Amino acid sequence: MATQRHVFGVGDDAGFDEDRFVITDAYTGGSDDLKKTWDTAPKHRDARYNTFCQETLDYTRGDDVLQLGQMDLAAMRTYLTREVPKSAIVGLLLTAGLVALRRIVLPAIHWADSSQTWSTLRPAKGRGR
Repeated sequence: MATQRHVFGVGDDAGFDEDRFVITDAYTGGSDDLKKTWDTAPKHRDARYNTFCQETLDYTRGDDVLQLGQMDLAAMRTYLTREVPKSAIVGLLLTAGLVALRRIVLPAIHWADSSQTWSTLRPAKGRGR
């Protein structure tokens, strides 16, 4: 976290407890308004997580848990079918198609065309024109 503080939105005062995976004094560096007390923080539907947070975090100091997750195709499908409105799926697929076109298809076409220079994609010397 020493070189990635801007990603987490924390100031130089924030530390990281690797054993507990807790960012200590997390609500600095512009995120001071997000700091909550135990009483005002939203609670999880499973009491185990609430107990963990109450025992692990110092709400007065402004601790926060670093949460990591991993998505596979099955998890993404479940998320999309459960959370994303049906009306947004077409727009999501269109956006994904445009991203794929821009990042995969067009560079492959440009790379295969040795007769032109395409910005940083240039034909080998002595070929083409």
